[in-house]
Amino acid sequence: MIASAPASGGTDLVEAVADAIADIGEAGGQATHLVLSPRAALTEASRPANDGHPLYPQGLTNLLGVEVAQVPGRGTDALVIDASRCFLVVARDFRVTASDQYAPAFKADKTALRVTGRFACAIPLPNAAIRKLAITP
Repeated sequence: MIASAPASGGTDLVEAVADAIADIGEAGGQATHLVLSPRAALTEASRPANDGHPLYPQGLTNLLGVEVAQVPGRGTDALVIDASRCFLVVARDFRVTASDQYAPAFKADKTALRVTGRFACAIPLPNAAIRKLAITP
C-alpha cells in the first residue's frame, strides 16, 4: 500500500509536507501525521535558522499543524497521512498465551505472555489518506 501511495513533493521537507497536506485536503481528507524515521526527524529538527539558532528549539513534534510520528526503520521515505482513514486489520488467529514456566518469570514469580497475530494496514481511499514525500533540492 505504501509503495503505491501517490507522491507529493517540494524542494525541502516543509514544502513537500505543505504540498501533501494540500493534496490530501483536495481529495477530501485531513492530514494528521507526518511519519519520519528518527534520523530524518532529528536532521530536520537540528537545521539552523538564519540567526544560527535551531529552527525548532523544542524539537520537531509538529510541522504545519500535523503531528510528527517517528518510526524506526522508516528509512529516508517520509509519509503524510490522515490517520482517521488508515485502519489496523487483525487476522482471526490472534492469540495471547500465558506461561509461568518461562525461566526468568519462574524465578521472580511472574507470568510471561506471548502475543501472536497477523496484522496489516488498510487504506481504502489512498488519495485522501496518504502521500509519499518526494524531496528534490
